[in-house]
This record gives sequence, structure tokens and C-alpha cells, in this order.
Amino acid sequence: MSIYSEQVKTNLLNTTYHNNQRTVFRLPPKVMLSNLRLANLGATAVTALGGDVRYPALSGSYSIIKNVYLWSDNELIDQCRDCHRFLAFWNTRRSNAQNYSMNQSFRQSSQGYQQDYETTHPVGEKQVMVDLPDRGGVLTNDVATTSKGTLYLDDALRFLVSTKILPADKLANLRLEIEWNDDKKNFWFDSAGDSLTSYNIIEPVLIYDEVMGKSTTGGVNVQYLSLENDRLILPAVAVGSTTQSKYRINGFNGKVVNRCLYITDPVDWYGEATGKGASVGQNSEVIQTSLNGVEQIPYKGVDSPAKKQMMINDIWGFQDVPSFQWSNVSANAAVGLYGSNVLKTNNEFSWGGQMLGARIDELQLQYQRKGEDADATGKKDLFFHIYGEVSKTLKTADNGRSVVTYN
Repeated sequence: MSIYSEQVKTNLLNTTYHNNQRTVFRLPPKVMLSNLRLANLGATAVTALGGDVRYPALSGSYSIIKNVYLWSDNELIDQCRDCHRFLAFWNTRRSNAQNYSMNQSFRQSSQGYQQDYETTHPVGEKQVMVDLPDRGGVLTNDVATTSKGTLYLDDALRFLVSTKILPADKLANLRLEIEWNDDKKNFWFDSAGDSLTSYNIIEPVLIYDEVMGKSTTGGVNVQYLSLENDRLILPAVAVGSTTQSKYRINGFNGKVVNRCLYITDPVDWYGEATGKGASVGQNSEVIQTSLNGVEQIPYKGVDSPAKKQMMINDIWGFQDVPSFQWSNVSANAAVGLYGSNVLKTNNEFSWGGQMLGARIDELQLQYQRKGEDADATGKKDLFFHIYGEVSKTLKTADNGRSVVTYN
């Protein structure tokens, strides 16, 4: 079936169920393109706000999404858990022009850097600086004026990347489920923004493109990479003390894993501009992994911010992020950041990445960091999130039931 020679009709699908915790869409049994879009994505404050409250710089309106699932009957086809963290990273993989010109409206993020001038710099006026503009979506208590975004679901559900056609006519009781975040720390506050006490999730709409007059012939057999994740909690470290420990990661045992993404998130912390979507670098951080008894990263492992950023670019591709992801960066004329919103994100775009490309019998993390007094994020208990692309196959059985197996 060629999608270029068929008649396609765009449809809007309303929710089957919706509240502040969970939303469900039941997809009709039709042949459709896999480019599903979740629109009208946003929230409203319960009461009027006393200050400016925005969606986080990276994740934008995606910050309210906790988990996304795609089901056929009781068979889980695909998922993205802790989805807002992954999408915050994923949003950096667009060009600066795309982030600045389109995604600030499309995703309600504040990503996309601009040249600006700081007129109150202590060493002189009109110092050129790089700035992160306050142009992300704004939260209000009115559904008509609060900012709303749109999510292409193949950013979260990697099954949709593997096929251009979604054979919903062959996948019994196909449904999309979204679980929502309810923590106000997912927003970016100004000095008066703490008047936000709670918020309501706006009822979203699902957009799908139906291929007219077509049905799926034969059964379904699709191989794909599904995003799964695991999490470690690393203990706090005393100021000035260096700790190095090994941890076993069990969530991927017996599975074939392609690329991995590592996110470090201090417990009970959120970024002023990034909310809960950041990955916070640590002082004297060293990352090494062992796969089935063999160390995977040459020499000492990833032992500098430069190596960490180089590896994430090698494994996951281009990122639109500042190139100063380390702690205690100086806000002076040399780096052109005095007075810039970019300083609010320093050391918070510090993701790790690795290619495994193997079946996992045993995966271990060896992690080192040094306690830092300058910032509580450098000494607190630390969540270490691991996202992995896991190889799976979806088939339809003779009785029409969908069956997902690990490869």
C-alpha cells in the first residue's frame, strides 16, 4: 500500500474517558497512518495566579505527561514511562532554528537560543550574550488563554516509527492511555509564581489520518524498538568525599537492548527553568558500565563533561544545548551569560548515552561522584534513570489476538 497514492482523511477523536489522573482513547478499527497527534495538550490553574507560571524550558506542555501506553485488548504493544523526562531530552534533538521558530508554539517550550544584549553588566554596557527567551507556554486559569501544545506520539511510542501504517482494523480494541503528572514542580515559576496550588488537565484530542477504502490483508508482523526504563537510587555523598560504587540494573535482563539514555535527577529537586525534565551533572562524575561481565567504555569510562556530551551526540545524534554542562560555571563576560536565562539551565542538560546492541544477561553500573557544597544537587540522593530501546515483535495470532514477544 502506497500512502502517496491513497486518499487520506484527517479525523478528530474525542476521549473515551478523561480526568486529572488518566485519559483513554479507543481507536476505531480502520487503517490509518502511524503519525498520531495528541492535540490540545495543556493545563489550567484551579485559581487565578499571582505571577507568571510557564511550562518548563525543555519539555514544554509535555511536562504534564507521566506515562503513555498503547494497548490491544490486554496486550501492551508499546509504552513510554516517565515520559516527560524522555521527551525533555528528545526536544533537544531539533535544530536551534526549529526550536526557536516552531517548537515554542508547537510544544510550548522555551528551547531555542538567541543573541541578546545585557546593559547592566559590571564590566561595561551592551555585552553580547546568549539567552534563552521567556517565550514558552504560559499557564492561566482560563482554558481559552492557557497555552496548549501538540505531541507527535511517535516521539514517545517508538512502535509508531517502525511502520507507516497503523493497522487498527487488525489490532483488536486498540486504545491509547495517558497518565498525567499532578506535581506543580513540573512548571517554571517566576518570583511570584508560587500562587499555583493545583491545576486541571485539559481534555486532549487525538488526530489521526485514515486511509480511505482500505483494509489490512493478512496478519500483522512488525519488529520494532520499544522504550523501557529502570531506575536506581544512589545514596547521598558527604561534601568533599568521593564515592564509587557498583549497582546491578535488572530491568533489562534477558532482553536485546540497542541504545541507552542515562538521566541523573536529584531526589526532591526541580530546576527553576527545567522543572523535573533536567539531567543534572555531578562533580567529578565517572560512568562505567559492564555488560555480561565485560566493561563497555574504554579507559576510565566517561570521566568528563566533554566526553559525556560527545557520547550522547555520537549515540543519539545532534543536540541543541549549550556547551558548558559542568558545575560552578562563572557568569562573566568571557562566557557571555551575565543576566541570561541560560544560567538557569547550567549543568541541567547533562545526559549520558551508550550503545549496547546486545542481549543482556547482566548489566552493571559503576558510578563515581564527589560531594559538592556549592549546590545541594551535588550531594543529595540521586535518581539514576536508564531508558533502553528494547527489541520486540508484534504479531496477530490465528484467533486475531495481538501477541508481543521479546526478540
